[in-house]
Amino acid sequence: MRSPGLAGLASLALLALACDRAPSPMPQAAPRTVRVVVPAGLLSLDVHAPEHEEFALSILRNVYEPLVELGDDFGPRPVLAESWHSPDDHTWVFRLRPGVRLHDGRVLDATMAAAALNRHLAQPWGVNLLQPVEKVEAEGARDVVFRTRGVFLSLPERLATFFVDGGAAGGRAVGTGRYRVVDWQPGGRVALEGFPHHRDGSPAVARIEFLPAGEGAERVRLLRRGEAQLALDVPPDAMVQLAGEGFATHARPGLRVVFLGLNGAPGSPFHDRRVREAISRGVDRAGLIAGPLRGFGEPTLQLPADGQMGHDRSLAVPPGDAIGARALLVAAGLEAGRRLQLEYVPGKYLEIETVVRTLATQLAAAGLDVIPRPRRYVELIADVEAGRSPFYVLGWLDDSRAADSAYAALLHTPGPRFGSVNGSRYSNARFDELVEMAEVEEDAPHRGEMLREATRIVTQDWPLVPLYRQSDLYAHDRKLGFRPRLDRRVRGWELALLP
Repeated sequence: MRSPGLAGLASLALLALACDRAPSPMPQAAPRTVRVVVPAGLLSLDVHAPEHEEFALSILRNVYEPLVELGDDFGPRPVLAESWHSPDDHTWVFRLRPGVRLHDGRVLDATMAAAALNRHLAQPWGVNLLQPVEKVEAEGARDVVFRTRGVFLSLPERLATFFVDGGAAGGRAVGTGRYRVVDWQPGGRVALEGFPHHRDGSPAVARIEFLPAGEGAERVRLLRRGEAQLALDVPPDAMVQLAGEGFATHARPGLRVVFLGLNGAPGSPFHDRRVREAISRGVDRAGLIAGPLRGFGEPTLQLPADGQMGHDRSLAVPPGDAIGARALLVAAGLEAGRRLQLEYVPGKYLEIETVVRTLATQLAAAGLDVIPRPRRYVELIADVEAGRSPFYVLGWLDDSRAADSAYAALLHTPGPRFGSVNGSRYSNARFDELVEMAEVEEDAPHRGEMLREATRIVTQDWPLVPLYRQSDLYAHDRKLGFRPRLDRRVRGWELALLP
């Protein structure tokens, strides 16, 4: 994983100096309670709801558990499944841990787990990530069996995003996680309390509350006033200030890629590849990092991170080229001053409002009149999935070992089993072939080369324009023990209240 760049290193050095100062007093809160302020809240307790995004999934991971999860090495680790194996090319068997308790007192069995996973498969998102799976069955009390259309080597790592629930009715959240829901307001505050019958015992932090605040300044205010002990996606300018005030701060290179989506359907200006390339050329990625992000990020041309299969180290990020971009637009017959609305979700990504304004200024130099248009996340993602959004900013966080799952969802030709988030309506037969072959390729070097070829195709066709990989920025009370995770999730049982 690369460094955050010179500007980021300078900021991190200042943070290290500031963190040596005296700690702040522990904010007033209920005993053994930690409050976490996040950019977005939880809209539904239903683990299968399609509107869940990153922060909702982070909250829900405290309540529900998957069969396996991914470590910082991108490899699968046991959670509800104690072991797994593939006896043949069409079968995976996951053996559940014995005696796992649901929050309502029932013991989880294979029938319940298979039913939960089949409910995921009924959703477009589940179909795309698990598209080689034909069905999930229970064999006996503990074996969950996946029947596949062929070899599906990446199944264990794909399952990390699929939580198992107890299937209870009435809108209750019945999981097997370390916490259970005791209070919830749709889109607002969520309160969780430790589940005393979890197999690993009660967590050290007995209660955790998640408070949504879309504005970075509001998250900082709540932290300073002691109304929260941990804040996510802290504004870059506030990091050194908070460290100087005695708060602990963390800045680590992240996996999230922020990109421009370009709908290339017939009739759209982005149907012409020259226009899409012009957008990429007209963006000064280094300027976005040095400006709005204050060095907390890394410019990129590709979705996979260094260390993931599909990342191509030969793809150097060029400087912005407004003159070359303008020439491409002229060649494509796009008139100067063409107005484009750029859709984005306020507060969704680090300093996104300033990033969007900077993008508009950069692309104006290439001859485009870009008008920022704020949208609600649920509405924007629905329009992207339906191919209704022409020009938008989204992010993609992929902590899996290889890029095939991201490519299958974002760029494979849309169909019943692929392309659920292919808002560009991109279709390339060779790209599709590579993604599908990579899913079943047993030789790791060969699989990596397939995905690198797919990456090179994308950077020639420009169905979307990767901009940067943002750093993950956190601040918290010095008496809170906290370690940032690569997947950005906040897990209450990993927190500690220090003496």
